[in-house]
Amino acid sequence: MWKNVKFEDYAEIHGLARQGLHFGNNVTIGRGTMIRPSSYYGGDFGEGLAIGDDSSIGPHGYVGCAGKIQIGSNVMCGPKCSFFAENHVFKNLSIPIKEQGVIHKEL
Repeated sequence: MWKNVKFEDYAEIHGLARQGLHFGNNVTIGRGTMIRPSSYYGGDFGEGLAIGDDSSIGPHGYVGCAGKIQIGSNVMCGPKCSFFAENHVFKNLSIPIKEQGVIHKEL
């Protein structure tokens, strides 16, 4: 079990993920940070997030962990830092982008 994990004011954490959300000891998630392994509007569950001991995500960060995101130990992510493990497919210009699907990657 982890200890001393802090979620500052207005952090928004969506917990539904295939591999879960895993926080090491002494982790801080900054004010207004969003962690979203799945679409905000429903749909498929994403893979999730693992963040190691003594690491932090600064204020107003964004972690789009539809694909697996792993952040090591002793990592400091600054304010407004964003991670995306998903990208929209946009191969066919005659089809709306939201109808072409997405690709997940592990970071």
